[in-house]
Amino acid sequence: MEDQAKTKAQLIAELNELREQVVESRSDAEEQDQLLGQVMGSVQEGVIVYGPDLQYRFWNQFMEELTGVPASKILGRPSQEVFP
Repeated sequence: MEDQAKTKAQLIAELNELREQVVESRSDAEEQDQLLGQVMGSVQEGVIVYGPDLQYRFWNQFMEELTGVPASKILGRPSQEVFP
């Protein structure tokens, strides 16, 4: 009911504010994702992350050095396909 009393301009202003908040939240999430990737990529231990579909989602540089297999050949593929 409250929204019915608001003018079209007020509703548009609120919508624009919400859009800005979404953009800012996405930007923050992307920054956090990049930071986590940098940290996990530089860890001197093998780090592997699987998705719910059991496909490789993350393969750090240490794993590349340990196995000789680059992440580009691993990511998005199931382990049975990569290491039969």
